[in-house]
Amino acid sequence: MEPPNKPSFRLSDFSDARQERIYQRLSKRISEGTAAFYRDTCRLRGNPYLFDSTTHLAAHLLRDVESAVRDVVLPNEYQPQVSSPICPKCQNPFANECPACGSTFEKEVHRAEIGAIADVYQLDERVKDEWIRLVVRKGDKPGLHRYAHRDSLAYPRPYNQLMQRFFDDIDTMLDGLLDALEKRYSPIFQMLNALLEPGGSIGNKADVLKNNIPNTLLAYSYFFDRLDDPGWLEPLLSRGFFNRPPPAIHDDETGNTTFDPWPQSRYLARVAKKMNNDRLEDIILTTALAVADTDNTYVRQDVVDIALALPPQKSAQLTPKFQNWLRRS
Repeated sequence: MEPPNKPSFRLSDFSDARQERIYQRLSKRISEGTAAFYRDTCRLRGNPYLFDSTTHLAAHLLRDVESAVRDVVLPNEYQPQVSSPICPKCQNPFANECPACGSTFEKEVHRAEIGAIADVYQLDERVKDEWIRLVVRKGDKPGLHRYAHRDSLAYPRPYNQLMQRFFDDIDTMLDGLLDALEKRYSPIFQMLNALLEPGGSIGNKADVLKNNIPNTLLAYSYFFDRLDDPGWLEPLLSRGFFNRPPPAIHDDETGNTTFDPWPQSRYLARVAKKMNNDRLEDIILTTALAVADTDNTYVRQDVVDIALALPPQKSAQLTPKFQNWLRRS
């Protein structure tokens, strides 16, 4: 669940320019939530003795960051090659861990996904190998999973020079990975173009949009600014696309407040102006009512445009929303 107010950006959250760059790229290319997880790891590492369990907390957060990156950039057509619990190395059957070589089913799937991403995005072999080395356990060398979890009933792992180097290596890997993805973002736009093509199940397409496309202003603007089909309204509404408009961005250092436009509300307002039947009007109204209260001026203007496009008896149902905005202003 997203926080009610977008946290302010502070340079003090990061110890160097590389961390700041990783945060900005995660926010732009993956999601603001993923970037927030990464920012918290930087805060923990900047104050490593605040908690006894800093190593575990930071590793858990970085696992979520890595998982989110993998989910977003994994090719939509990817089919896992490891489809049954058989060790691909020694062909022994296993449930969780191969009794012969210690490999795990989850680990092999993880490695295969990284390989698929590396192939599609033409990642440098060094980036791919470093990604696997740091995240997927190899032999007796632990990855993020091992560092995130407790060691039986032992005291939390200390945040020492070894752990500091490990997390610094993670930063190096993420920086190189995100740089490569930045240069090869075109597959995302190819997927969006395929979704915009007529034909096929809109419900299935909406699932792809929600689960496989980065929830970023760049990606969503590209898609929603090109979408004119009102047939998407109900599938998008049922999947929560209109629930959380972007809040105001407050900069504590400058005192400035800025707003990001919301591609979803732009699409809604554009379709509202082309309505030609009662059922479509009712869907537009239901969707506009579902938009959460917001101080984002772009979103407010779009909802006002929707109200102006609706018949008076229907637009009147939006009056409580407008009254609430006035009270908050």
